[in-house]
Amino acid sequence: MAERIYRYIKVDRAGIDKEARRIPISFSSEYPALQRADAAVPVQIKRAAGLKDGQVYIEILDHAADSVDLSMLNNRGAFLDEHDEKDQLGVIEKAENLDRSGKAIVKLSGHEKAIKRFNEMVDDERPHISAGYQYTRFIGNEAMPDGRTAKRFAWKALELSSVAIPADPTIGVARDYKDLVLVDSPQLTESNSNAPIEQNANMKTLAPAETPVSAPAIDEKKLRSDVTTELRVAYQKRRKELRERGDLIVKDFPIASEKVRSIIDEAAETDEAIGEVSFRMLREAGAIKPVKQVTMAGLGYDGRDIASYSLVRGIQNCVLRGKQQPDPDTIEGDAHIRMSKLDLGYSTNGFLVPPDANISQRSLSRSDRRRMSRDMQVNIFGQGGATVAMELVTPIIEILRNRMVTSSLGMIVMAGLEGNVVIPRQTGAGTAYALSEIAQLTVSNQVLDQIALSPKRVGATGQYSKQLVLQSSIDVESFMRDDFLKVIAILWDRLILVGQGAADEPLGVMNTPGVGSVNFGAAATFAKLVSFWTAIASANADVGEMGYVTTPAASGVLQSAAKLLVGATTVAAVPLWEGGGVDGRINGYPAKATNQVPNNQMLFGVFSEIIHALWGGMDVVVDPFTLADKAEVKITMNTWGDVAIRHPQCFAVSSDAANQ
Repeated sequence: MAERIYRYIKVDRAGIDKEARRIPISFSSEYPALQRADAAVPVQIKRAAGLKDGQVYIEILDHAADSVDLSMLNNRGAFLDEHDEKDQLGVIEKAENLDRSGKAIVKLSGHEKAIKRFNEMVDDERPHISAGYQYTRFIGNEAMPDGRTAKRFAWKALELSSVAIPADPTIGVARDYKDLVLVDSPQLTESNSNAPIEQNANMKTLAPAETPVSAPAIDEKKLRSDVTTELRVAYQKRRKELRERGDLIVKDFPIASEKVRSIIDEAAETDEAIGEVSFRMLREAGAIKPVKQVTMAGLGYDGRDIASYSLVRGIQNCVLRGKQQPDPDTIEGDAHIRMSKLDLGYSTNGFLVPPDANISQRSLSRSDRRRMSRDMQVNIFGQGGATVAMELVTPIIEILRNRMVTSSLGMIVMAGLEGNVVIPRQTGAGTAYALSEIAQLTVSNQVLDQIALSPKRVGATGQYSKQLVLQSSIDVESFMRDDFLKVIAILWDRLILVGQGAADEPLGVMNTPGVGSVNFGAAATFAKLVSFWTAIASANADVGEMGYVTTPAASGVLQSAAKLLVGATTVAAVPLWEGGGVDGRINGYPAKATNQVPNNQMLFGVFSEIIHALWGGMDVVVDPFTLADKAEVKITMNTWGDVAIRHPQCFAVSSDAANQ
């Protein structure tokens, strides 16, 4: 079958001649229609019209005398069934270009299927007619009343067809003329069926008695106004939705504002799916590249260099030089320079530390440490005096902290990333159909969107006194460094669970739209605990290892409550929270207790569906100046990361406390 473009109209039932099986139709007009530049548009015409493959555009078929070729229709042109050249229903007896619209008289054959189709059209059961045509020449662009641009073409009609569905999804974008008032034609009879069609807008013909009969006149001005209004409303609605989606993307990628706006302006002129436009905006905004991870080996260091890296030495070098970066001749300074050349997605103030650097290097010698500084004070027991040498054989006793749980339950960590990260996600599947042997399948498409990740800062700062370093007999450097790393990690753990998605926080699991909800309503029961699993499994989201997270207070209540099964004649001495302590099991799944969860709520889900992205390594800022009058050095450590929940349906959160 030759490649062709289609437009759709409805049968003009008022002019049907049942006896002769003739149907007068209007098969073309200069009304604008959306089309897609696919294989049906010749390459040379695409080039002349400035069209790209797959681009959606507004088409106007020009009806000037030298722009319309009806030769194929007037050569006993084919009237087909569903555009199938092997399935002809009849012939086109006459086709003309009258008053800038195409009109024809179609006569159906006498075979069984043609008669069936004719009767269906007469009874308005199959009212749709499709006209197939090809472009012959690009004429030019012209402005429409709603501000959009249409492309005008000369064209050649190829065939007319009876179709069941007024749009063919396998071809591209087609136009349903359901709102177009078609010209009525008078009854035709055998005696006048071959009479010439008069050149007037109402397609007049003569009855046997030579009495002129005309149909009601068409209010073309009103029709154009109605179509223009409808197009303008649809255009404004589409542009508003595109703008809203673009604003969300620009919020994460402000540097891409101009590019995103350009895509919105372009897409507003087409009918490209909103999801596809969002995909393009994200792709352009994030300048998507294959995700790269920063490592010392990737920076060009061998095993000896990696083993010799010392975060403490880098800090010391900054203090000695009075600068915020270590000496470029040191491995710490050289690593900073190499990382500075990467697209990490954020700007730094200090020196960069690779994510896999050996930051737990043992402390420097006492003579080396004399060159360092500190803000904890040795003459005040609670601020450093406790670390001065008497005979300490154990590390500093750490402060009690909230327990981290997300990593232990299987969360995915993507560390050392370079550049912005966008993760494709499928949100809709194709559709399967049960059909008869020759029925036509409806095209269905998978729906895709993306999760955009952008760097958000989490850091900690502290002060050091030089006197503390000189007198301390333990590795105070390592203590403060490790303390920073722990508080940063604990804050990330909390943000992963309960981040607000505002005020520079990532959006955590418990606040993500689409997560399931369970209400205890009273004291927790085994049935209520199982309902967390039910909510996830019912959404087909039980796609990995799952676990429960709640608070120690809720855990204590569950450890003392017995598991009761409906219909059981005896009660086994099994608590709801099996195993005791902060690490137990509920319904066979791991259960963790931490004070990171607010309001004694409970969370259950597939933690491998959480992605914790971390950019670069650490940014360490050494400030020996601000507190120089106190012989103190201020050190700040920053990390940049974000959180993504691949499928919110993989989690369920209680709306009330689990310790009622």
